[in-house]
Amino acid sequence: MKPITKKEFEFITKKDLSESNFNNLIKFVGETLEQNKEETNKDKNTGTSFDFYNITYKKGYGQVINLKNYVGVIQTKDVQIEVLPKIQLATSDVNNIETKKIFYKMLACLKDSNHEKIFDNANLDTYNLPIFEFLISQYIKKVFNLIKRGLKSDYIRVEDNMPFLKGKLLFKENIRYNMFHKERFYVAYDEYSLNRAENRIIKSTLLKLQKLTHNNNNYRDINKLLMHFEFVEPSQNIEKDLAKAETLDRTIYHYKSVINWSKIFLKKRGFTNFSGDTDVDAFLFPMEKIFEDYIATKIKQLWGNEFEITAQDTEFDFLEIEHEQNKTKGVFPLRPDIVLKKDNKTIIMDTKWKVLENKQFQYGISQPDLYQMVAYGLKYNANDIFLLYPQTEDKKLNELDIKYYTDYKNKDILKSNNITIHIHFIDLENTEGSLNKLKESILFSST
Repeated sequence: MKPITKKEFEFITKKDLSESNFNNLIKFVGETLEQNKEETNKDKNTGTSFDFYNITYKKGYGQVINLKNYVGVIQTKDVQIEVLPKIQLATSDVNNIETKKIFYKMLACLKDSNHEKIFDNANLDTYNLPIFEFLISQYIKKVFNLIKRGLKSDYIRVEDNMPFLKGKLLFKENIRYNMFHKERFYVAYDEYSLNRAENRIIKSTLLKLQKLTHNNNNYRDINKLLMHFEFVEPSQNIEKDLAKAETLDRTIYHYKSVINWSKIFLKKRGFTNFSGDTDVDAFLFPMEKIFEDYIATKIKQLWGNEFEITAQDTEFDFLEIEHEQNKTKGVFPLRPDIVLKKDNKTIIMDTKWKVLENKQFQYGISQPDLYQMVAYGLKYNANDIFLLYPQTEDKKLNELDIKYYTDYKNKDILKSNNITIHIHFIDLENTEGSLNKLKESILFSST
C-alpha cells in the first residue's frame, strides 16, 4: 500500500481518495472535531484544544479537509495518508527522504506527559520507511527490548476437567460435568504461566500488526517475536486485559511503554486524545511539542557543560491570589521551555513551530507570545529571552538580527527591568551547527 503524502496545512480532496474513503475520513474528522469541543468544554480553565484539521470548501475542489500542524499518518481501510512537517531544506527533496530523516530524528526526542521518551532512536534502515511502518518498527524494538529484560510469568488460576486429581476439586462443577464420568475430576489449580493480561495484550497487538504491515523486515521480526509468545493466548477481552495491564506493579514497570503502544494500536487510538467508530486510524503528533522537545534535548546535549539547564521549568507562577487570611497561592503557572543559568545570570528560551514571513506585520510574530516572554523576563529576572523558530525559505529573513526591547534607550545597561527578546532561526538540516552558533553568541555577549 503506497501512502499518499501531504504536508502540514495542505488539503485532502476527493481527488486524493476514493469517494468511500473520503466520506469515511470526513466522518472521522467530524467526530474528532466534536470530541475536541467536548474536551475543551470540560476544562475551560486550560483552554485545551486539539486543532488537528477542519472541514472547509475550496474553489474547484468542493469539500476538503484542511490539515493543521499535526503530523503522522491517517489510515483508512485501504489508504494511508502521510502528513509530514514543512521543513525548509537547502536542496530539493522530491521523495521526502530528507524530510523523513529529520522528522524521525525529532520524534526520537518526543516525551510523554511523564517526561519519558516515546520513541527509540531511528537508524538508517528506518529512514525510508512510510510513517506507519516506522511506528510498527518502533513497537517491534520495544518488544524486543522487553524480551531481553524477561517476560513476566505469574500464577494463573486454571479450571479444567481432568482424568486425574490436581489442586482443588470443585464439587459443584464436578457433579454437573462428571455425573456419568466417574473417571474425571473437575478441578482448579494454580499454574505458573506467561499467559497473563500484559502478555496477552502484546500478542494480540503483534497479531494485528502482522496483518497490517507491508514491510518484509517488520513482518519477519513480528514472526520472531511471536515465537516468544507461543504459550500465550491472544486476548479475548481487550478492555478487561488492558485494565489489568494498566495497573502495573513495580516488578513489571518495564512493560509500561509497550502496553501504552499496544493500547494505541489495539483501540484505534493514536497519540492524540481522540478515537472514532469509523474505519480510520489516526496516529498524529503535534509539531509544536515535537520541536519543543527536540530543541530542549539538543540544547541539553550540546550546552550541558556550559549552563545549568531546566526544561519546562515550574519555579514561578505569573500571579498570586489571597485564598486565606495572609496566605496566598500561585495562579497562572509559567512554563518556559528552557531555562539557562550561568554565573548568577538567567536566560529564557521558548520554541515556536511557526514559519515567519517578511511580508507579514512583525514577521508574523504573535503579540501574545511577546507578552508571555516579558512575563518570563520579569518573573525570572532574565534580561535576555530567546524565541526559537524553524528556519524559513527567506534567506534574508533568516540572517536578520531581530530584537525587541522593553527599554531601548537603556538596552546596553544591565537593569533588572531591561528585557531584550531575541528572535533566532534553527536550521533543522544542521541543528547542532545552529545551536552551537547561538551558544557562542550568548557566551560572547556575556563576557
